[in-house]
Amino acid sequence: MQTYPIAKEDLEGGVLTTKTIRRYSVWTPPPRSLPQTNNRHYKIHIFLEKGLKNEVKVHILKKEFINKDFIQHSIPIDSNGLEERVIAYRIQREILLEKKLKAFHKEKKARANEPKD
Repeated sequence: MQTYPIAKEDLEGGVLTTKTIRRYSVWTPPPRSLPQTNNRHYKIHIFLEKGLKNEVKVHILKKEFINKDFIQHSIPIDSNGLEERVIAYRIQREILLEKKLKAFHKEKKARANEPKD
């Protein structure tokens, strides 16, 4: 989420919200997956729900809107879910890398503490 403009970040409450993102300026969808229009904008809300054994459930909600013209209000449209899946994948990879690094450092420390012959 480093490239996204953050509007609200409450780690204790488990809420992260982006500012309004216009025209896919942060993430570009694959070609031909969406009609490319300049009047789209969206916000992403991420909710973290604490579980029992240090588990965290991640909820990603993308609210996308389109402006038909400059007089009408924004009309909500359905997201295709691609960007949400990419964010979920990135979060999963970061968690996996963090676990691997901790295991590596733990093993390295154990090897350093072994008696030498």
